Amino acid sequence: MTVSVAMIVHGSTVLPVILMLPMYLLVLHVSDYTGYATRFLLFDSVAQGLIGRSASDLAEEVADVDAMVLPDALKALVGVNILFKIRISDLNLRNNSVAYRVDLVSVDAHIVQHYEATDIAEVCYYV
Repeated sequence: MTVSVAMIVHGSTVLPVILMLPMYLLVLHVSDYTGYATRFLLFDSVAQGLIGRSASDLAEEVADVDAMVLPDALKALVGVNILFKIRISDLNLRNNSVAYRVDLVSVDAHIVQHYEATDIAEVCYYV
């Protein structure tokens, strides 16, 4: 849940308004064919693009059942081949952190297959 504070000016009075907005911070434990696993952090717009549902929709679904139950939209990701563009920060390099921020995702089969068939050294670059 993200909390935002705004100010409304009403005449000579300034009124604070607190907005609580459901937003994603989705942590995925990801592994590849080698068995190596790591954590990917997906923030609001990236997570919503992958899942196809807003954070508030999923929050309502979980509120209707046990909060420890994984929503169907997230269960559907298990076993799916997904291409991630990750951000490797100084924190990752200095502290050997194994949690990476995801900037883009694709589940398009043609794009995923293209990168599966490509030598990883050919596609690694710094932006």
